[in-house]
Amino acid sequence: MEQQAWIIGARGQQWLKALHITLAALSLGGSMVILLLLGIKLSGPRFHYDFSIDYINYRLFNGLVYYTFLGNIATALCYSLYTRWGFVRFRWLAVKWILLIALFFVVLGFFGSRINGLAGLSDSGLNHGAFQNEYNRLLLQAFFFAAALVAFFLAIFIISAVRPWGKGKRDIFSDIHKARRIILPIVALALAFGVFNTIQLNQLRRLSISPLDFSKVPDGKYTGVFEKGGGPYEVALEFQSGRLMDARLSASRQSKYVKMAEQVLQRMAEEQSLQVDAITGATTTSMCILKAAEQAIRE
Repeated sequence: MEQQAWIIGARGQQWLKALHITLAALSLGGSMVILLLLGIKLSGPRFHYDFSIDYINYRLFNGLVYYTFLGNIATALCYSLYTRWGFVRFRWLAVKWILLIALFFVVLGFFGSRINGLAGLSDSGLNHGAFQNEYNRLLLQAFFFAAALVAFFLAIFIISAVRPWGKGKRDIFSDIHKARRIILPIVALALAFGVFNTIQLNQLRRLSISPLDFSKVPDGKYTGVFEKGGGPYEVALEFQSGRLMDARLSASRQSKYVKMAEQVLQRMAEEQSLQVDAITGATTTSMCILKAAEQAIRE
C-alpha cells in the first residue's frame, strides 16, 4: 500500500493561511504605494525628477515588496505541497498559479530593474543629462509594470475570495508524492543559487575602502584595476598639489549600471576622499569602482 503523504494539520494550516494573506497584503500595499508615487512623478514637472521619490520606491521595492512576494510564493508552495488543496485540484487554484507565475516574471524580470534604474539615474544626476530620455522611458515602464502588479494581486485576491470555478482535471501534480519529487529539487536549486548570489553581492557591497589621505599622494597619474563584480573595472586618477584633479573610468563592461555608478568618481573628486556614498541602485558596481580607485592610489 502506498504511504500516505504527510500534510499540515488544521492549526498549522490556519497559521499558514494567516501568513500567506499577510505577506500578500504587504506586497499589494507596497506595490500600490509605488504605483501612486510613480503617478505623482508623471503628473507634472514639479516631482518628475525628484530623487526622494525614486529613493522611497527603491527602498519599498527592495525592502518590502521583493521579500514579501518571495514569501508569498513560498507559502503558496507549502499550501499546494503540504495540504489537500494541491495545484490544480480546482480550476481557480490553477488560475491563481498562472497569475503568480506571471507576477514572478513581472517582479523579478521587469519591475525591479526599472525601479533600481530610476533610483540610480536620479541619484547620479544623469536623469537631467544624456540619459534623460532613458529615465523617462524607465519611468513609463515602471508605472506600467506597477499597474500590472497591482492588477494581478487584486485578481488573485478576488479569485481566492470568490472561488468561481469547480474541480479541475487530474494530472501529475495531483499526486502529492510526485509533485514533491518534481518541485522540491527545483526549489532547492533555486534557493541555493539565490543564497550564493546574495552572498557574493553582499561581499562586494561591503567592501572595505581605506580612508586614504589625498593630500599625501604624490603628483602624477595612477591606474587601478578591480577584477570582481562583473569587472574588470579600470580607473585612471590624476593628482596635483595633493588634490585629485581628474578621475575617470578608463575601461569596464558596457552596462547602464556602470554608467550610473561611474558618477561615484565625481563624488570622490568633489569630496577629495574615497569615503563617499555609493550610487543608489548601482551600489555593487559603485563599490567595485571605488575599490579600483583605491588600488590605483596604493600602487
